Amino acid sequence: MVSQQKTPDQGRWAFVTTSPTTRCPTAAQRTLMRKHIMKDIGYSRRACHYSSRSSSVSGAGGIPGQTDGAPEVIKPTAIPRAFPSTATALVTVNDDARCVLHYVFSDALPSYIRVYREKWYPVCVQDNAAFHQMLACCATHLYRWQPEKHHRLKRVAISEHAQALTIAREHLRGVTHLVSEDYLVVILMFACYAHMLNDLATFKMHMAAIRNIVSFRTSDISEEFMRLYQSIDSIGSYAFGITPSSLIPTTMTLPTLTHSTLGKPLSVLISSLDLKYRLTMLQAYQSLQNLDHYLALVHVNPGSSLLDEPYKLDLLVEPVSRCFLSLRIPTDMPAKDSAPLTYLCAGGLLYLAELRRRSGISPVMTTFHVDKLKQSLESMAHYLNIDPSIHLWVLTVGALESTSLDDQYYFCSQIKQLRTNEGIETMKQYEEHLHWVVWFDPLYQTRLSALFPMT
Repeated sequence: MVSQQKTPDQGRWAFVTTSPTTRCPTAAQRTLMRKHIMKDIGYSRRACHYSSRSSSVSGAGGIPGQTDGAPEVIKPTAIPRAFPSTATALVTVNDDARCVLHYVFSDALPSYIRVYREKWYPVCVQDNAAFHQMLACCATHLYRWQPEKHHRLKRVAISEHAQALTIAREHLRGVTHLVSEDYLVVILMFACYAHMLNDLATFKMHMAAIRNIVSFRTSDISEEFMRLYQSIDSIGSYAFGITPSSLIPTTMTLPTLTHSTLGKPLSVLISSLDLKYRLTMLQAYQSLQNLDHYLALVHVNPGSSLLDEPYKLDLLVEPVSRCFLSLRIPTDMPAKDSAPLTYLCAGGLLYLAELRRRSGISPVMTTFHVDKLKQSLESMAHYLNIDPSIHLWVLTVGALESTSLDDQYYFCSQIKQLRTNEGIETMKQYEEHLHWVVWFDPLYQTRLSALFPMT
């Protein structure tokens, strides 16, 4: 039975015998016994759960939602129940949240999921609401990656999001001055969550709130927050087809490189564009080729590929993405002028889609750009003779990023016709044409191999 002695440990431990010789335990004692027993059962079950889960998680490093190779075992990671915070005494987490953090800090998952550890954890741990919202975003990311294995995390995401909202509302009630930068991070995480749920209205609302706050206090906003804001702004611009914000100037640039020279067919096509957009498009494709050359240069050294370092890759891909996203074509522009612009812009953005996934963005929504590319192809077919290598490259990135069977058939049928016209019979010949524009084999080799038989 429960010990009746007054000891320092009373209230924490319950000692039970199987054949009591005195009266039955009181209701309070039975409650204490039950809690103690259920606690041990819970620990035991969670230990089994983590053990079984480690054998079911795949270490896929390719396309989100797909797995390849043998499953990798997740190494146990010690996750504390509370984290130091400058905003409150502790950021407390429950067992479900600790499960999500287990994945955040695990090295067995694909690199693009581990971006939370390097990009978001350092800034979100400073605030309770931001931390809970980061967990909601990560749980949603995991669920989208492998819904059949992480279905319970959908419930965790909703719970963590609700906690973040509750804390944020309480925080606003007591605000008598300008909100802190930590709270701006909370709003930024809400925008991330809205993007994951494909909620354009909520995304725009949160981003507009940040712009309004920042416009009054640009002098005391850190460069790190500006970079994070710009990154999320680009994510929304890419996914929803909205104009990126010009409130915060770009703070990211590519490493200093010897600029490559665009191939003559691509230079000729860009030179035929409207003078107002010609230089911007030239800079966009120049940046795309510089990024490709830099990735290839680093990839030469064994074990140094940036494809497995999402945070660093994000710093490189972001400024290139914004070059293309800044090219907004007026809806009233004549088709003969707008079609080539849309054709080249959509092609560049679709090529960047896989790089954006590897940099930790989830989901990368390409439907808007695929539709734009299809519209431009239908317009350009009547009056512009395009170089076969450029056309094959644009059709290929369109096919790779199509999410519907109809769109895949649309692009594959045109690729098949172009291959017949140009006598492209082998995979090597196919790749040679792609390299005339820009093509990074380590990133696209597997997906191109799957696409080739379909064309």
